Amino acid sequence: MKRIWAWIMAPIQYIKRSFYRKMLLAFFAIIIITVTSLGANFYFETSDSIKQNAISTMERTTEQAVQTLQLQMGNIKNDAWSFFGDEELQRLVKNFPENSDKLSYFDYKFSIMQNNNSLIEILLVNDKEGNERIQKITNKKYYEDRNLFASEKIKLSQIALKNNGKEAWVLTDIYDAQKKQTIQSIAYTQALKDVYAEQQPIVGNMIVILSFDKLQSWLSALRIQDHGEFFLVNKQDSRIILSTEASNIGEPLFEETNLIEWNKYHEDPYTFVKDQNQKSLVVYRSLLNTDWILVGKVPVNVLLEQVNAVAQKTILIGFVCLLAAMLLASLLSSRVLVPIRRLRKGMRQIEQGNYKIAVPVETNDEIGFFVAGFNKMTREIDRLIVKVYETELKKKDAEIKALQSQINPHFLYNTLGTIESLAAIQGDNKSIRDICHSLAQMMRYNVNGGSFSTLGEEIQQIKQYLMIQQIRYESRLTYDIWLEPELESMRIPKLLFQPIVENSIIHGIEGLRRGGQIWIKVVSLNEHDVVISVKDDGIGMNDEQLSVLQTNLNEVSMTDFSIDRQRSSIGVVNAHSRLKLIYGEAYGLTIESQLGSGTEVSIRLMKTVV
Repeated sequence: MKRIWAWIMAPIQYIKRSFYRKMLLAFFAIIIITVTSLGANFYFETSDSIKQNAISTMERTTEQAVQTLQLQMGNIKNDAWSFFGDEELQRLVKNFPENSDKLSYFDYKFSIMQNNNSLIEILLVNDKEGNERIQKITNKKYYEDRNLFASEKIKLSQIALKNNGKEAWVLTDIYDAQKKQTIQSIAYTQALKDVYAEQQPIVGNMIVILSFDKLQSWLSALRIQDHGEFFLVNKQDSRIILSTEASNIGEPLFEETNLIEWNKYHEDPYTFVKDQNQKSLVVYRSLLNTDWILVGKVPVNVLLEQVNAVAQKTILIGFVCLLAAMLLASLLSSRVLVPIRRLRKGMRQIEQGNYKIAVPVETNDEIGFFVAGFNKMTREIDRLIVKVYETELKKKDAEIKALQSQINPHFLYNTLGTIESLAAIQGDNKSIRDICHSLAQMMRYNVNGGSFSTLGEEIQQIKQYLMIQQIRYESRLTYDIWLEPELESMRIPKLLFQPIVENSIIHGIEGLRRGGQIWIKVVSLNEHDVVISVKDDGIGMNDEQLSVLQTNLNEVSMTDFSIDRQRSSIGVVNAHSRLKLIYGEAYGLTIESQLGSGTEVSIRLMKTVV
């Protein structure tokens, strides 16, 4: 993985090491961005224009085609309704053959209807038992399969009977003897009623079947592009009713996209559909009073053939411009490159930390001015580095001493208060002598030179302090200390965790009638760090108190050592501040506490052995 990453980064590093190459890259990027932006803008605008023109053309074609088909269907319906109220036709159908003398008259009338509506292939008038009274068939090839014809006639008659005089446009199957296959066409069916009788009973029906060949020719005439085509589609199942290719009839319009479902939630009369890895423009219109829609489809790649040709030319021109720009950039950058290389050699010496070496100034132009300013800057940096280093050392030493001086008066105040209480209440001279002896040992330890001692010495100091507190609290205070032997020589700041132990007594155990115990444990966390745990079984803290104390600790940083904290936490905050100042932000105190169960303070510091 590292080799792959190095292989990827190698060209970038190669360019970074040369101003000349970066300049060439900048020119290259500018030309690429410019040419690409112009080309992309031209491509998308032209593409959008062609798409919009194609959409408008297909919308107009689709709308006109739908209007044409609806007009012819409307003419057929109007002619059928004119016969619906014809009393003579009703008598002929109802009382055949008594009124057969009118047969030739209506045969002539229906011939006129058929001639006026070129789409009509078959026209039938049947009585209510299904017997044909009038039959007009233009092409006998649809009539050869008598069984299919009879079953479809029954189906259409039943639809007419169910609609009770209302017209219906439906699909019907007919047999094409020439193609020797069953095909699907459009049929009009309507019941004939005796409108002059009181109950208006149904006396028969009229069936009009449209020509499949003429409908197919009508669709073929609608083709816009070489690869565009139109379909008549059923809304109910999205299957093709009519197509220029008979093999498409009965198949879904799209394999992967349900156009009808899409149309339910969108008002636009067109969309772009990706089906079987081909994106197409699709325009559609519904036929009134039917469950059918006319759909036009043309592949997008056909629409964009001209745009793609222009895009190829744009890319070629852009590539030539890019090469010319790179050549020009090479000539221009070479004039600037020589003095910059000299400056670069001088900068490499300065990178090694030698700020006293100056780069020769050989020109009076902008590069020469830059070199002179750089030499002046390096001299000033050298002076400031020395000054800041000395200042920081003094500041850190002063801050450490200031923090330590905060701890000493605080501890001494508490201890002298204990002596005063013993003298006033007990009059116990031995206890006072022991306290004074321990206090003297502690003060001697504190005033000895240096701000650091060993962990063993610090533990001994804690034992002196706890002895003083045991005299004060008698049997109410017990403690247990455990230290890994190999850590006794570890170097730590003086009086580091004595304030923590003091807080455990004053704020944890002092409020308990039964007294309490303190556990001090020092262990290695890993080969670099040590953890000192100070735990008590005192009264503990509630969530609010613990949150305030943790907030005080979180506000401490290596550059913030304010002593304006709550007095109850000054020792804890000071210890936390000292650790961060000495060891860094990763070190310091963490506190866990539960009301009624006690408190545990963990001190993390770096392992340093004297």
